[in-house]
Amino acid sequence: RIGRVMAKSLSLVAALVLVASPAATALAVGPRTRISPRQVAVRMAWAEPEFSSAKVKEVKKSSSGRACEVIIEASDDLISAYTKPGQFVQLRPSSDVKAGFFAIASAPRSTPDGTLEFLIKETESTEWLTGASPGAAAEMCAPMGK
Repeated sequence: RIGRVMAKSLSLVAALVLVASPAATALAVGPRTRISPRQVAVRMAWAEPEFSSAKVKEVKKSSSGRACEVIIEASDDLISAYTKPGQFVQLRPSSDVKAGFFAIASAPRSTPDGTLEFLIKETESTEWLTGASPGAAAEMCAPMGK
């Protein structure tokens, strides 16, 4: 009989438990949870990411006027955590505002000056960022994904 637990965590923790015996069930999901043999149990939890201060370095409007290239300056710790294409961050203007998810447009290690580039569509929810002046404060979490 197979009992396997796979877990991966950054700020999202997901555990997938494949259970094939009552003993493995008791260990994996607790004694009061009943799961039949060969059943899959999924448990997920979301942990709030840790935000660090960042600032807007530059905002450039695209030729179509519907998107902006936004360059954000951040700490070396946040910049060095960006290692794979496809990663994203959460950005917000302050701690009392819900953060948005933004894909990083620049290639990993392509901006030696401590910046990350984003291509952001102008919408009501992103106007705080697409309309920001150079030097505007922001909060950013470490890159996530992949």
